[in-house]
Amino acid sequence: MKTNVIGDIDGDGDDWWIVGSGLLSQFKTVIDYHSSKLHIIPYEDSAYESSYNLLGLELRPLKNGHFIVRYVFPQMASLAFDIKKGDIISEIDGQPAKDISLEKWLSISNQPRSHLICRVRQQEKCFTIVSKEIAGYSDN
Repeated sequence: MKTNVIGDIDGDGDDWWIVGSGLLSQFKTVIDYHSSKLHIIPYEDSAYESSYNLLGLELRPLKNGHFIVRYVFPQMASLAFDIKKGDIISEIDGQPAKDISLEKWLSISNQPRSHLICRVRQQEKCFTIVSKEIAGYSDN
């Protein structure tokens, strides 16, 4: 199982993420420290479910209702646009960010289609980002 670790880039202690943790949450995991092994055991009578962030933007909600970009995934659709870590996202697909829950964002980001993402720096700028299926990553 391939996973990636996103390091603590700005030193705030909040950037360590295991990409693939959604997959791992579908299984019982046992860490055997003595032998340095990770055992992954499927839950009985449980179908595997996962969402795929085809846009490649790790977003977190802010108290003001906007999202902040925490990470832009390499080799994903958003990397080709002027969106960077720390940018503020004000609107997604015509909806104000304050009206979009984190769960809704995950649902939006796993849909292969055109998405309108608006980010704010000195001024608002919107990008039409086309996400596509990725062989071996998404399963639609």
